[in-house]
Amino acid sequence: WQEQMKAFRNKNHGMRWHPMMIRLAILLHSKSKAVYEMLRETGILKLPGSSTLSEYTKADSPKEGFQSHVQEELMKKAEKLDSNKRYVSLLHDEMTVKADLVFDRASGELVGFVSGQQDRDFNVDAQELATHALCFYVVGVNSTLKMSVGFFATGCSKAEELYPLFWDAVSFVEETGLKVVVSTSDKAPENQKLYALHGEPGEHEVCFKTVNLGNPGPDDRFIYFISDPPHLLKTIRNNLASSGSGSNTKLLWNNGHHLLWRHIADLYYQDQ
Repeated sequence: WQEQMKAFRNKNHGMRWHPMMIRLAILLHSKSKAVYEMLRETGILKLPGSSTLSEYTKADSPKEGFQSHVQEELMKKAEKLDSNKRYVSLLHDEMTVKADLVFDRASGELVGFVSGQQDRDFNVDAQELATHALCFYVVGVNSTLKMSVGFFATGCSKAEELYPLFWDAVSFVEETGLKVVVSTSDKAPENQKLYALHGEPGEHEVCFKTVNLGNPGPDDRFIYFISDPPHLLKTIRNNLASSGSGSNTKLLWNNGHHLLWRHIADLYYQDQ
């Protein structure tokens, strides 16, 4: 509020904004550009112009893949952690994006193709447009470390495509001094197939761990595959909602236990 009072006393141009106000403005602008401009035009809040925010948001152009400067930044964070706080979970998730092409004026490239399919001759018809973005992310097991390590433009990746990217991400993180002990993802079919690829051929049991091939040490260390708990609860709730007192399209139990589990799942999502 002190910054807002200062802004209302100054002219509209030449304002030196506090870093906290810049962060707040970027957050609001990323949520809705139309609402952000409405707040500025009505004068409810004094906020920086879009051109000012662009100087901050475009200071570093993100690139697909695993970048060396990201690894250096992650290494600096790892050096500040005690040895017992360097254990991390490697998360990966694929999100739907709008399939479209955008011209990047900084690099002079057409952005929007699946990673690795950028055609320098601009033969657009021969290329596949990305419909998803695959992101790898590390989270400390017993620390506050959280950082994105790389992303890829994909067309809904298959397990065979996820496999090499997963191990590239493990090696990328292990080289910084961090120790990957957990792999977390949702229960998408391709993620389940990815975990199954690490099991012994011919086995029908669920594969829940594998030897960490990115571990540079002499001792074997395992990576444990753990599905994202909220997605597990969501799956339970959806199945329970389709049973018994729900839509009754399937029947999971003949007794009343499904009502209890459905109530527990509802309470969980209300708490979230």
